[in-house]
Amino acid sequence: QFAHVVVRHLAALRGDGHLGRLGRPGVIRGMVSAACSRSVGSSPATGVQYVAMTEGAFVTSSSSTVATPAGVQSADALLCVLMHRSAVTPPSGWVLLATRDVLGSEQPDHAVSVYQMTAPSSGTYTWSQAASARMRVVYVVARNNYGSVVFSSSASSNKTDLGTPQHIMPTVTAVASGEFHMQCSTCVYSPGGAYQSPTGSTAISGSAFDVDSRLGVAYKTLAVGESSGGSFVHANSSGANAPPHDGAELTLVFSPGA
Repeated sequence: QFAHVVVRHLAALRGDGHLGRLGRPGVIRGMVSAACSRSVGSSPATGVQYVAMTEGAFVTSSSSTVATPAGVQSADALLCVLMHRSAVTPPSGWVLLATRDVLGSEQPDHAVSVYQMTAPSSGTYTWSQAASARMRVVYVVARNNYGSVVFSSSASSNKTDLGTPQHIMPTVTAVASGEFHMQCSTCVYSPGGAYQSPTGSTAISGSAFDVDSRLGVAYKTLAVGESSGGSFVHANSSGANAPPHDGAELTLVFSPGA
């Protein structure tokens, strides 16, 4: 259709329905070819999209050194989801977006925190905490193919009911098309089985849903009026750490910017 409009416009310049000099075959063929090569299916996805992740092992230490995904772009949101049990010293250039401690009686210093790199670039970074304790690092890269990624808000919740495996996430409704909701859940003790992400969300972390992980990360890209929520399920039904235990949950909202 675009090519036909070009042809009609060039013909109108002459006024008699013919192309004249402006309609040299080489020029028109090139314009038609260029227009037809832009297939609808080749357009990048709109809104904020998940791109990649890397993760470190669960450790008991005062520091953890983990490489980010390769190919991070300057307009990306490069995020670090950190499970920790002591005050954090982030690498230079990272800022805290949100944090939530466990409020139950078991381990009140157990927390999940999310940081963002202000000038994102791929690399290897060391995360430190004040004392040697449990910690785990998961990096997430999100991208807007047509602009920037803007951190909009966060919401949090806690699990203090020791008799159920569900860690209920905050319910957050999208106010902009293409919002990216990143959901993070941590459990004080290791699950004894599968660690499931909320229904309708996509798990990000690969090994975070196995024994000793204590950290789950998932995401959902939403249209206006759609909501994220649901529950992470720590199926800790047997063994020394049964029944399920206290936890802390965070949802962070990222919107497409200009």
